Amino acid sequence: NQGRKPKSKQSREAVGNALLSMRADVVALQEIGSENALMVLKQGLEAQSLSYPHHIITETPGSPIHVALLSRFPITQVTHHVTNVFVLYGKAFRPSRGFLEADLELPYQESLKIFVAHLKSKRPVGYADQWDLRTREALLLRSLMDARLKSDPDQLMAVVGDFNDGPSSQALKFLKGPVGPTRFIDARPIEGYPGSFPRTGSGTEKRSSAWTHFFLDEDVYSRVDFILMNRPLSRLYRENQSYVLDFQDWGQASDHRAVSATFEISP
Repeated sequence: NQGRKPKSKQSREAVGNALLSMRADVVALQEIGSENALMVLKQGLEAQSLSYPHHIITETPGSPIHVALLSRFPITQVTHHVTNVFVLYGKAFRPSRGFLEADLELPYQESLKIFVAHLKSKRPVGYADQWDLRTREALLLRSLMDARLKSDPDQLMAVVGDFNDGPSSQALKFLKGPVGPTRFIDARPIEGYPGSFPRTGSGTEKRSSAWTHFFLDEDVYSRVDFILMNRPLSRLYRENQSYVLDFQDWGQASDHRAVSATFEISP
């Protein structure tokens, strides 16, 4: 819709195969065209014995693409941040795809708050500078995160999605926050696949491949898809079981590669 070409049957199958190989408990999705498209994906996974009983999609007015969440865990509370505004050049703007906020009921009476975001792309637009829009969206999202942390600083919180900017960008600096107890940590898994663990922990991982996006026009590989964790959640993170999916048909599925983070929750 709105000039966007839907994925081909082969691409949709490749997306499904990637999710089937990962079998994640929670899946955050970007660039979902409609709830009907989300349900087709969900039903296709169920036919392959991968069931997600709970789902949400945030449909942002004026946007042909949206963010969504599939979860095996109950979703206890949802906020669709689609009308929030920020001021730029003296004008009011809304985040182009909105933000999805959800609370999940985890095992052992734990709860996880997750924000799903898809920040402004680097594609130029006529009404504002794309860098300004993206960084202001990040700053607005960080304000929502801070408000939730102020009410409960010990809660488990993750901020995930396609941020369309790299680790050293201003957008990521805003999202991570200042040095201190409220600073978020970049999970930064490296490429791998289910069953390729445990890793050796030899210290070479930081030089291993962690890219998540391929830009064909410039022939550039970059990391723009992130899982950010607050400190309480980072204590449960298992880096040696987390990965950027090294999947043969990733290019058929998307120009992005899936990012998977493992967390261990015990009584």
